[in-house]
Amino acid sequence: MRRQQLMAEVNRAYENGDEAKLRAILADLHDSPDAVEGEGVGADLIRVIRKIAQIQKRLNEIDSEIQQLNASDLNLLRTQIVDLEKQERDGFKDMASNAEKQIKDARRRLSALTKAVEKT
Repeated sequence: MRRQQLMAEVNRAYENGDEAKLRAILADLHDSPDAVEGEGVGADLIRVIRKIAQIQKRLNEIDSEIQQLNASDLNLLRTQIVDLEKQERDGFKDMASNAEKQIKDARRRLSALTKAVEKT
């Protein structure tokens, strides 16, 4: 199963011309605990160290993904809504009201520009 998944990743990266991904896959294979040959305490220790390194790498990736999600526009909107709800305000209603005001202002500016163009 793991081999099929790995080959699918390699094929996707190859089709997309993603050399960096291909290199990352190769590095992961090279650094894999499964790549350690031999038996005994030494080989087992190397496998454990590599497994810990894999886990640490994945934790770093997850941390990066969380930071990206927290910085996203959708999360910023969610944060604003939650803050407004804490103030017992309806965030969506406030946003709709604000959007309506912006539309009215834009229509007023358009009307003024249209009148100015008609005068010339």
